[in-house]
Amino acid sequence: MAVLRLRGALRGGVLALIFAFALAVPAAADSIWRSEEWTDLTGRTWTADDLEGRVVLLDFWATWCAPCLAELPDLRELDAAYGERGLVIVGIALDALERRDLRSFLLRHDITWPQVHERAGTQSDIARRFGVEAVPVTVLVDSAGRVVARDLRGKALGATVKALLRSSAVP
Repeated sequence: MAVLRLRGALRGGVLALIFAFALAVPAAADSIWRSEEWTDLTGRTWTADDLEGRVVLLDFWATWCAPCLAELPDLRELDAAYGERGLVIVGIALDALERRDLRSFLLRHDITWPQVHERAGTQSDIARRFGVEAVPVTVLVDSAGRVVARDLRGKALGATVKALLRSSAVP
């Protein structure tokens, strides 16, 4: 019984440490988020105001990036679990593919969350503003519009999203 309590305490401590570490994001990223405006593949324009009160995960990725593709199951899981509870995932495809080829890729791989297509890759304005020099990169924004984490993956990303949604009391 004591071992189980210790394991629980260690797991909680590790998650707290991961969350605290994730919050160590440069302050400049906050002002970058506030000035953003993107148009996704459906033609919808996204701004910080549109996302007010929501936890937002920006996923910078590319179709040719094996680690990016390996993260797709985790992103699908997050979208299914929290998409209607306040999480918005916005993919930023830093890919030179033609628009129609990217759409086809998204359909084949069951990627349903909004996608912004930046053919200039890491030289695009959004990639440069967020300091993206290689993919994959994730940027997590809390419900107040503050960048709170970068480059979280897997269980650490899931736990942080869950904690942010709980703390923001998004219905």
